[in-house]
Amino acid sequence: MKESRELLPRFLFMMLLGFSPNAGAAPAQVQLHCLSIRFQPAANSAAPASSFMLTTDSTGADVNGELAPLPSGGLRTHGSFFVLLRENQRSDGLFYLDVPISADRNTNGVPDFFEVDLPAAETTTSGSFEGADANGKVTAVWQREAKSREGTCRVTLEELKLTFAHKFQILEYSGALPYRNIEGETNVTATVTLTQQGTNLTWTGNMVFSKAGGGRLGLRSGFWKDSKGVTLAYHAIEDLLRQDNEYRAPFSLQDGDPATRWEDYVTWLLRIVDPNDANGNGIPDLSDEGGRRVPPRLSLSWSGTNLMLSISGEIGKRHDVETSLALGLGRWTFVTNVTLTSDPQTVPIRAPTTPTRTAFWRVKAP
Repeated sequence: MKESRELLPRFLFMMLLGFSPNAGAAPAQVQLHCLSIRFQPAANSAAPASSFMLTTDSTGADVNGELAPLPSGGLRTHGSFFVLLRENQRSDGLFYLDVPISADRNTNGVPDFFEVDLPAAETTTSGSFEGADANGKVTAVWQREAKSREGTCRVTLEELKLTFAHKFQILEYSGALPYRNIEGETNVTATVTLTQQGTNLTWTGNMVFSKAGGGRLGLRSGFWKDSKGVTLAYHAIEDLLRQDNEYRAPFSLQDGDPATRWEDYVTWLLRIVDPNDANGNGIPDLSDEGGRRVPPRLSLSWSGTNLMLSISGEIGKRHDVETSLALGLGRWTFVTNVTLTSDPQTVPIRAPTTPTRTAFWRVKAP
């Protein structure tokens, strides 16, 4: 075992990727911002004790905390149903409230309020509530620190002289978007693992885009899995708005929170940034009709007796492994080939017989 441990550091392993001269330098990035806000129930301990909750379940049976966006052009930006408990009495009704969404200081098309990285300075907005027992004006004071998904909102029901200090959460998912855009093919396939900001919760799955010419891009409907393995369905987008290397569009989930009985948290903003433009024509590679080839990605590990070459590439394609003892004038020798059935896939290869020799490997993806 001692000889094996000393053997590995004497090799120099270099991975050369073949037949992919125009590969992108960095992966595209994707962000999803929910336009609903999740409110936690809040209590007022002043006599008589009371509590206040929001829900988009019209029956009031499932209090999901959602303050949902309303159609643009209305009197208020967001709305919900409320549940007010006072002196063992329950009151239900409609709740409307403006959310401070006008600021977009970084001009990325996403209101600053919905970006976890950006702060929401203390801001006061107004609204109204309408119940069977009472109705009137609502005043809300919002505040959230930068890098925090949680903030506070002090909601005052003016006519009832009741104030509730709610904690709220904004929902944002983000991650890399590795994709494969092949010249002559209409679809662009991608895989994503999106992580919710401030948590370790994930959504994973595929995205299939459709090229529409002139750099235009659509998204086909599909499915993801959440951290518990529950399926999340999302709807198609006919045309994403592109500005330079950014794409934006409203994004709709069938049900953004499967843990509740009601379909909720369904309205999101999708934003994709692709820094790659291999042919320099001003159209990001994600939607360029010319497409680009993504090289296989390689890594080596030592099993104690063999070198283990991990190949990440296109499933179903043949990958040829070659080796050489020198670069430039060196001659490449065929080692093996493998048709990938998984991504990545590990292939054992024989280590050089002379410990002090330098060895190089490359993979060609015809």
